[in-house]
Amino acid sequence: MARSKQTDEVKVTTGEGKITLTIGDTVKLGSNPSEHKLPAQRLEHTLSKLQDALGALKLATEELAIVDAEMIGSDAHRQIIIASSTEDPIKTADDIESHRSQTAEIAQFAADVGKLAKAVKGKAGFIGAALGSVYSVELLAGDEERARLKDRKQPSLFPSGGE
Repeated sequence: MARSKQTDEVKVTTGEGKITLTIGDTVKLGSNPSEHKLPAQRLEHTLSKLQDALGALKLATEELAIVDAEMIGSDAHRQIIIASSTEDPIKTADDIESHRSQTAEIAQFAADVGKLAKAVKGKAGFIGAALGSVYSVELLAGDEERARLKDRKQPSLFPSGGE
């Protein structure tokens, strides 16, 4: 079944300005047409960014584990802090407060990353489900064609007609 050409216009407003997409043969994206990427390219770019983020989060986890081991779990390091506090209690207290402030900032960034990760997960899940719904006819046609090609390449062990 041939699909009629759609002429609907889709408008998306972003924080960086307005983007207009025309469904059909022509795609217009603002003033710089070289910025346009195909959906597969955008998905690959998204996956790459998430892989980078996952790597960065793993490194951040390792850094925090090291800080925990050195500052909290090490008796030797605690003795150094205690000795430092005896010599200059204000500087030592300021250093500890600075570290506490940094960890609070890290915790807030991690919470923000978690919220955004949840939003990305939700949007990706929605797109996956929507693709299956919007293009169900095309998916079914592809499945039927694959089955037909498979049957042509591999004859049935039990042909119909009873030989």
